[in-house]
Amino acid sequence: MPREEPGVDLAFGNTEAYLKAVNNLGAQPNDFYRTLAQGLAAAVRCYGGEDFALLRGHEMAGYHTGYGYLLGHAVGARHSHLCNDGYGIDQRSGGGLPTR
Repeated sequence: MPREEPGVDLAFGNTEAYLKAVNNLGAQPNDFYRTLAQGLAAAVRCYGGEDFALLRGHEMAGYHTGYGYLLGHAVGARHSHLCNDGYGIDQRSGGGLPTR
């Protein structure tokens, strides 16, 4: 992503820049923020990353816990790991996805 598109320096610890970026999601001053405001699916279509950002067209949860989560998300009626205790299975097994 070119630096000029966000219009702010999104560096770790730069709170003011992140607050400005969040405000820009509402104000949508350029194509970058207009795209992000449409959600992750629109952002990955424009900027790439669908192979790791989405699961069957759905955004990944911040509490991705492992294989049980993936299975529950894939087959759950509400696309939720809670539909079949995937989260709990991962937690009890100490599972999770292998790290690289």
